[in-house]
Amino acid sequence: MLILSNSSEGQLVDPEKWIVSSAANIQEEHKIPAHQHHRAQLLFAPRSHVQVTIADKTWALTPRHAIWIPANINHEVSSAGAAQYRCIFIEPMAANCLFHEPQFLQLTSIFTALINE
Repeated sequence: MLILSNSSEGQLVDPEKWIVSSAANIQEEHKIPAHQHHRAQLLFAPRSHVQVTIADKTWALTPRHAIWIPANINHEVSSAGAAQYRCIFIEPMAANCLFHEPQFLQLTSIFTALINE
């Protein structure tokens, strides 16, 4: 199993960039060990099935779901096979009006299209 480090985009501290995005395609079984980001994160796997663990709860993300992870929350991500990740990282001040706890979200077709662009 491939062990990966977390995304540097979530650590970016730049008041000029309130929102940053990242994409990753991993071609094999893998695990991103427990880590946290300075920014809140919306994590989406458009063509994959991945698991996200926060504290003692694990969510199974499908292409129709995303998870909202508030800033500075430890989380772990893994997949039993190849996976595509799309992330939107939001500065804490900009994300303050959003969820303050992790949220498992069902995505609409319009939202999915926006993330994929």
